[in-house]
Amino acid sequence: MFQVKELQVSDLIIDLNNFRTVPQKDEINAINSMISLNPKRFWGLMDSLIETDYLPTENIIILEIVEKDKNKYIVKEGNRRIACLKILLGLVDLNQLNISQNKKDQIKNLPKEWYETNSKVNCSIYPESEIDKVNKIISLAHGKKEVASRDDWESVATARHNRQVNGAIELGLTLLEKYLDEGLNITKNEKILWSGKYSLTILDEALIKIHSKLGYSAAHEMVNDYPKIMNRELVEKILHDIGDGKLTFKNLRSNDFSLKYEINSNSNSNSNSNSNSNSNSNSNSNSNSNSDLILNKEENNQVNSKENNLRSAPENIKVNNHTPKRERTSTSISSTKNVKKLLKQLIITGSERSKILAIRNEMTNLKIENNPFAFCFLLRCLFELSAKVFCNQLQQKKIPNAPQYMKNNEEKKLVDVLRDITDFLTINKSDKLMVKKLHGAMTEISKSDGILSVTSLNQLVHNPLFSIAPNDISIIFSNIFPLLDEMNK
Repeated sequence: MFQVKELQVSDLIIDLNNFRTVPQKDEINAINSMISLNPKRFWGLMDSLIETDYLPTENIIILEIVEKDKNKYIVKEGNRRIACLKILLGLVDLNQLNISQNKKDQIKNLPKEWYETNSKVNCSIYPESEIDKVNKIISLAHGKKEVASRDDWESVATARHNRQVNGAIELGLTLLEKYLDEGLNITKNEKILWSGKYSLTILDEALIKIHSKLGYSAAHEMVNDYPKIMNRELVEKILHDIGDGKLTFKNLRSNDFSLKYEINSNSNSNSNSNSNSNSNSNSNSNSNSNSDLILNKEENNQVNSKENNLRSAPENIKVNNHTPKRERTSTSISSTKNVKKLLKQLIITGSERSKILAIRNEMTNLKIENNPFAFCFLLRCLFELSAKVFCNQLQQKKIPNAPQYMKNNEEKKLVDVLRDITDFLTINKSDKLMVKKLHGAMTEISKSDGILSVTSLNQLVHNPLFSIAPNDISIIFSNIFPLLDEMNK
């Protein structure tokens, strides 16, 4: 039986195996992961705690584990609330968190009474023997929409929970996790972001469409073989485009899908696959891109009925092309929404980047159509601060030939610093992939008359007649973003 008891926040342990993201090595990493996955909701919850104190509307769900005559209280439901309280109560090192200086100052100015009121929380404590009951409670706990309420699970968290608790087969999740570990076309920031936010429902449907065309009689065979598959580059291109939002349900179901990714239904199939596939499966693999999938008989006992996840099904049972909730199509490069989308992909970590994070957040909240000047002023700050932190970090690590922003005790021109950083990142243009990635950025930034060049951004400050149109910002920003992204990794 569970017991209700008031516990000190300092005695509670944040769950390092939270379903929202990949397992974390310590509480600092777990908290940073929560912040990165949904900053708005995390800070919204913290602001609520500051303004109204911790209101015990629902108990924190605790799993009590006894180790060597010592009780460990693991938070199973309420991790964001406890994370916020630990930050506010000074139980974690603020310098190791992705937190702005303004928020740090706000925390330091909390009155003594606040600490006394919020140092304890009501908990429903379950013994380790009742873990199944705890998992059932967690399954029913998500669905509110308020900023300070519980944060809805992403499809990745739902799939992890379904696999671990219900023993379900989650092929899309398995492939995604392999890709995060083994992928050749994925950045560090993308790994962090996609480990918690990724359109698994699109990936599940993509597996249905492509596995037979790549020579496999069942989707699980392809997932098991990855990354040692013949069409690795193609599969990783699809995986990356799903994560990047370029491949949506609309694209996936169009007749152009196979053409775009050069998927030939007659290629790459081997004799074993053809001989082991039943006749229905063979005929479907050569039909149009909306054909149904027929799966193997031996997988009969591993079927899961969830509509939004790919499962192994028994022979002669078809997985219908159920139409999930429509997702947004790719954003036009000329739209200001594209700028916000890119900024949100910029994952900024480390205490030395707290101001950069604050500026990024302000830029995300700006309406470029109404505030083009303010956006450009902040963009200029973002590049300069990012360049300085990047150079400082390399110098602290004593990296040879690292770029510097100081010369003869004076700061170098920003465009020169950015050029040095680009040379460093491309290893003096010998890294062809990085050269390709950063070419557009340095071309735009170094133009004397470029819309978002350093010269133009300076002109905004000093020239009373110089102006920039919002649409120009949207078109050019995608070119210069990769350099900004690389400096903050």
